[in-house]
Amino acid sequence: MACTLVKLHLAALALAAAALALPCHAAAGDFVFGEDFDGVPYCPPIPDLNQFAMLGTPTTRTGSLGSRQYFLVKLRGCGNVSGLIALSQDGAPASWAATLDPASPTLGVGAYGVSLLSVDVPANAATGSGTFNLYAWHNADLTFYQVMLHITAP
Repeated sequence: MACTLVKLHLAALALAAAALALPCHAAAGDFVFGEDFDGVPYCPPIPDLNQFAMLGTPTTRTGSLGSRQYFLVKLRGCGNVSGLIALSQDGAPASWAATLDPASPTLGVGAYGVSLLSVDVPANAATGSGTFNLYAWHNADLTFYQVMLHITAP
């Protein structure tokens, strides 16, 4: 009996190990909020006390009419920056709806923050490209970055 239980346990362990070894692929539309592993905002070796950095990822993306597209807006406090960072964007075609969430992330000193830029492109919009100008303010300091979205017919 003990030998049979050991064999069953070994078989279950082998089955579990085989299941863990299977590759896991995310669906094409999956989105992991907060990190896309495309980089982090760059701070100079000796930053100003009030300096912070911004990066939009991906810098260029292609989508189709009638879709929702996403960009990450990453922030990093380089000096003694802490508190709310006010974000805004402009430059996209008028028929595209773009929102930043959150629109005012909070950074701690030396910390990172992430906001999601969601872009809804209607099915009846024109194909083409839109450049999003991203702005981030902290007190009187402004940082600027651009990302581009190319839209094609489905």
